[in-house]
Amino acid sequence: MRDGKKQFSKLLCYTIILGVILSGCMSKQGMMQVQNAVEEAEKHFETVQTLNAERTYPDNFVTARDNLYEAKKFLEEKWMAKKALPAAENSLSASKIILKRYYLDGIANKAAKLKQTIIEKVGDDYDSPLKDYLPELDEVLNYAEELETGQQIASLDKVLASLDVCIKVQDVSISYTSDRLESDVSFDIGSYDLSAKGIRTLEQNFLSKIIADKEKYKGQYPDSIITLKIKVVGYTDQVGFDEKKPLFRELSAGIENELPPKYEPEERRRFLNRRLSKFRARAISEYIKRRILRTERRGSKVKVDPESLGKGEAIPPGISPSGSVNDPQRRICKIYSTINYMAK
Repeated sequence: MRDGKKQFSKLLCYTIILGVILSGCMSKQGMMQVQNAVEEAEKHFETVQTLNAERTYPDNFVTARDNLYEAKKFLEEKWMAKKALPAAENSLSASKIILKRYYLDGIANKAAKLKQTIIEKVGDDYDSPLKDYLPELDEVLNYAEELETGQQIASLDKVLASLDVCIKVQDVSISYTSDRLESDVSFDIGSYDLSAKGIRTLEQNFLSKIIADKEKYKGQYPDSIITLKIKVVGYTDQVGFDEKKPLFRELSAGIENELPPKYEPEERRRFLNRRLSKFRARAISEYIKRRILRTERRGSKVKVDPESLGKGEAIPPGISPSGSVNDPQRRICKIYSTINYMAK
């Protein structure tokens, strides 16, 4: 009788142990789910580590770190894999709390300051390329509002993308340079080729700073591609053209079918002035490009991206027209430059 009881007790013990082991076993699909959860938690925690979160958000950091450690430990012991899932979820939740707070405390505040800086620099200058970055900053701030109101949960990709936006816009804002060339001193009468005086003005007032900034960026980011974006916008007065002069022939060459007819003199004049302002803007941008690239050797990682626009008789921002057809303050070319870098 005693032997029978002993055998029954052993059988019962084995059954319990087997049940525990079997209860810990997971399907292949279940194991994949756990592995994915642990990898996701680890990816978020690695990002959190780079944000100095241990010092800024110590409690959440410890929770994320310790739970991730437990999740990875449980995953190594296959029969305990089920316990890895809640640990990974706890780690991920703590990391997302950190990312949300970092976004609101750091990224959103930075974006708001950058937006204000750009608004102050640009003012009413609608030609400025800095204004093109405002929609990106608005997107960062809109996402912050959604996080604050609970409409969104902090997304790792969104946090990193917004951080990149702030870094990019800050660099562009710091490197931003603008200038204005008067056409009367930069171009000979009846020409869109730069005059000797115009070249000297460019060299002294604009190019020296751009080249110095370029060298500074090369030193700071030696392994990156440095891109200088040059934007030139040309304007003219409302003076018409003597169609017997070479300038008219040059401006109308090859586009005779586009040129408004003589019985529409105002449209014809506006069209030609747009062409003239475009050609002058292009002459400046191309000169700047050539001049910058002459300071580089073959194989350089410095790129120049020129853009030229001709706005003709449109009134330049910040100018109060005199009412005169021959208004020298409207005969200008506005020049802008920004520098950014990208890892090669």
